Order: sequence, then structure tokens, then C-alpha cells
Amino acid sequence: DLANLFEFKEPVVAEKPVMAASRTVITADLTDPSWTRALTTVGFDPSEPTAWIAEGILMYLTDDQNDTLMAEIAELSASGSHLMFVANGPGWLADEHSKQLKEAVDSAGYGFQSHLDDPERWLERFGWTVHEAVTLEQVGHRLGRVEALSDGPAKSWAVCARR
Repeated sequence: DLANLFEFKEPVVAEKPVMAASRTVITADLTDPSWTRALTTVGFDPSEPTAWIAEGILMYLTDDQNDTLMAEIAELSASGSHLMFVANGPGWLADEHSKQLKEAVDSAGYGFQSHLDDPERWLERFGWTVHEAVTLEQVGHRLGRVEALSDGPAKSWAVCARR
């Protein structure tokens, strides 16, 4: 993540330590290809399967930036790797709440730049097989938080894929 976000995140993590064999923080701009070198420099081994979580990132990047990022991730992902991400869907501006969220994000200087019509087709281009692509509304329905599902296009996707 970017350095300014770690300024916020690190005190939160310090309050509730992560249970892991090790943890290495790398600040990086994912639109700058040097992030892959920074990752391998600290010991990341692209020959070993890994798990990638890209939550709250893709919608802030353009379609071209997302393509570049996914190609870089694919290059670093051995067979057996997993990927999970959340992305805006084609219906993301379908309701007033989404429009208000967009206005708030735009006014903060972080405008939403992209959405995915078909996560499965997009990921296939990079050698990923989608295990599950569901809307966040469907996730809410499974958890009993949404009574009825709408018929409109996906507002947001939650995607799990394997390589």
C-alpha cells in the first residue's frame, strides 16, 4: 500500500498483533512497476504459491492500470496461487447511495476510475480461473442482510480465483 495509508494502518495492527510466522511491510505504488522488485527484494518467492488480496484497489485504477497490475501479479503467481478482490460492477452507480459515495470519493481526490463487466473473462486473459464471482448483494443475501436480490447489473463484485 501507499506510505500514507500505512501511517494509519500500522498503529491499528500494533494494537492487535497479526498471528503469522513473519510480516514485512512494503510501501509501494502499484501503478509503478518497481513494486514487484521491492517485493522480491525482501524475499517474496514467485516460484511458491501465494494468496493475493486486492480489496479496495482496482476501482481506483484505470482499465489499463488494472490490466498492467494483473499481468504483473500473474507473473509473480506460481500454479496453486489464489486471488481475491472486490471491484465495482457495471451497475455501481445505479442507486443514490453509490452516487453519494462516488461524490465523496471524487471530492477527496480519489475518484473511482473503472469497473468490471465480466470478472471471469477478464481474469482468463491473465491465466486465472474464477472459483467464484458473486455480487456483494449476493454476499449480503447469504448472510441474511439483504432480503431480495435485484435484477439489475452487479454493483460490486467479490471474486475468488486460482492459478
